[in-house]
Amino acid sequence: MKKPTTKSAVMPSVIRTGQGLRDALFDEIDLIRTGDGDRRRAMAVAALAGRVMDTVKVEIEYAKQASLAASPAGEAIAIGSMKLGRG
Repeated sequence: MKKPTTKSAVMPSVIRTGQGLRDALFDEIDLIRTGDGDRRRAMAVAALAGRVMDTVKVEIEYAKQASLAASPAGEAIAIGSMKLGRG
């Protein structure tokens, strides 16, 4: 019988930046290559990463459109931290 594990023992928290997302994806690739990964989990992680990237694309497009609509004085538009999620 398998010993129960905690969430953090199974997978550490992802740093919520583009680099953190890439690290999580590469960690999954490494697990698959060494034979320690789970194909279904890797597919789920990849699908979720795609959805995260979709939201980033929307945020970037919003920033572009907001810049085009900036005041006549040419003031910069703040678009936020570009951090992924609340973390």
